[in-house]
Amino acid sequence: MFIRSHQIKEKINLSEFLYEIRYVLLFYIIGDIITTMLPISSGLAQETNPFPAFIIENFGVVGLVGIKVLYILVLLMIREIWVRAPCIEWEPRNWCISLNIISTMGIFLVINNLMVYTHGYTMIQML
Repeated sequence: MFIRSHQIKEKINLSEFLYEIRYVLLFYIIGDIITTMLPISSGLAQETNPFPAFIIENFGVVGLVGIKVLYILVLLMIREIWVRAPCIEWEPRNWCISLNIISTMGIFLVINNLMVYTHGYTMIQML
């Protein structure tokens, strides 16, 4: 499921970048948006993180999508800086590790949000 370093090219276009971050898009972006807004819109939960709570309260789902789009742009900038900076050696393995960590965090967020929606508590509250 996760990205392997041999799949990473140094120079890519936008569609290749989006394919490269596909698991980040699936779990951290799309999955988190859906599983965050579902309990909030049904009245079963509220966002407890202050910054997203402010954005959702003032701008709704459009604001949350905007944050996630900014996140994708930041990822693209980081990748481009990493590849082009003369003082940093480009290592595809490190980029893969970063993407896999973010994807895993997205899986955790989706599961956590689904638990709030179905059971009314988070994984952390279970501990």
